[in-house]
Formats: sequence, structure tokens, C-alpha cells
Amino acid sequence: MSDAERWVSVAVGAGLVAYGLSRPRRAGWLLAGFGALLVRRGASGHCHTYEALGITRWRFTGDQEIRRKQEVRRSGGR
Repeated sequence: MSDAERWVSVAVGAGLVAYGLSRPRRAGWLLAGFGALLVRRGASGHCHTYEALGITRWRFTGDQEIRRKQEVRRSGGR
């Protein structure tokens, strides 16, 4: 996850938590719960959806980064 994506997740998540808690009934609690998940995603930098889909950040950073990852693998490092 990029830093921008993390910050957006935290900001939107915090907004949903605040909005959800200001609403009565189940819909408010669901919004607050979803917001809490976004805050956790942004704070940890780990996205379970990306993991399940096999999406990694280096795929979107261009050919140079892909080559660097391949070179590290060939040399035995991580």
C-alpha cells in the first residue's frame, strides 16, 4: 500500500466511525464498524483484500522495480 492510500484509509475510516456513531440503529453501527476496518487497514499498511487477490505493490511501480525484485530473488535475498 502506498502512503497516500494509507492516509486516505485512516481519514475516511475515522469519518465513517464518527458518522456511524452519531446515527442510531444498526446502519450506524455497520458504518462505524466498516470505518474501524479502514482505520486498521491504514494504520497497519496491510490489506487483506489485496492479499486474497494476490495484488502486491511492486506490480504497479514499473518495470524497474520488477527487475530489482527479480534480481534480489536470484541472489538469494528477500
